[in-house]
Amino acid sequence: MNPLSNAEQDFLTKKTELQTAREDEASKRREIETLKQRQQQANAALAGLNQRLAQAGVAMANGDMTSDDYIALKRTIAEQELEREALGEVIEIQNAALKRLMEDSRYVSSQMWQQLAAAAGAVKQRALADVIEDREQHLKVFALAVSAHYLTRHPYTSQEKNEQLQWAYSIIGEELCKAVFADESEAIQIFVEPSLALNRIDEIISQAA
Repeated sequence: MNPLSNAEQDFLTKKTELQTAREDEASKRREIETLKQRQQQANAALAGLNQRLAQAGVAMANGDMTSDDYIALKRTIAEQELEREALGEVIEIQNAALKRLMEDSRYVSSQMWQQLAAAAGAVKQRALADVIEDREQHLKVFALAVSAHYLTRHPYTSQEKNEQLQWAYSIIGEELCKAVFADESEAIQIFVEPSLALNRIDEIISQAA
């Protein structure tokens, strides 16, 4: 098995970095959700405590609440209000932290896809080298046959020569694609939807690692 190129290794490093960034993002989301649940619980508890406070006069008149009970209730309410306030503040702070993590993930994702495109170039060169090593003479005959079959005139100007050269390259590419892809729609799809090709190259590199 051929060793991975630097470009492919750099891509795998970015891929791991992105996975870590997304895990951090998911962890932060779970943390915020837990804080919101605590906030809801604090709100519910505070509502119950305030209801007791509103009924404190009747309860004390009926002997169901002592002065110490009342003081303890006020202290508990103050603690719950402080808890609720602190939870609101920390949720806001954590949301800002989540936003930064999301921005980091997007940046790393952009870098990863750019690196994947560079890695695809290395995969292309390695695949081409393998083909040339095994089938160089056959490919030369194929190129000669393309020229003999399609190219009938001799260009004279530099522009005409360049245009014929580009046409020949186009024919060779089309003929090769038709030969390699039995289903023409598969070739069309990877050319009009490059993300499909990138995802496949991602799989190839990851399997080779």
